[in-house]
Amino acid sequence: VQAWDCHGGSNQRWRIENGSLVSDNGMCLDVHAPDLHNNGAKVQIWACNGAIQQKWEFIDYHEPLLSGGGKCLDIHAPDLHNNGAKVQT
Repeated sequence: VQAWDCHGGSNQRWRIENGSLVSDNGMCLDVHAPDLHNNGAKVQIWACNGAIQQKWEFIDYHEPLLSGGGKCLDIHAPDLHNNGAKVQT
């Protein structure tokens, strides 16, 4: 998963279903399970399975997504304004 300029394409469409963020292709936003509780964990799309690493909640405007591992969705700081920036927890 990466950050990119908004263009409205289907690859940028997400919906919330039962606490999971589901992409337009039906895959879920997922934290790499072995790193669920670690900072800098890989965020990926994966087949939806209801696992804790696919659960997200909105906290507030400044920290919008909290993973089942208790970490916020984050863009790698050095690449904050670049297309292709790494998204992590």
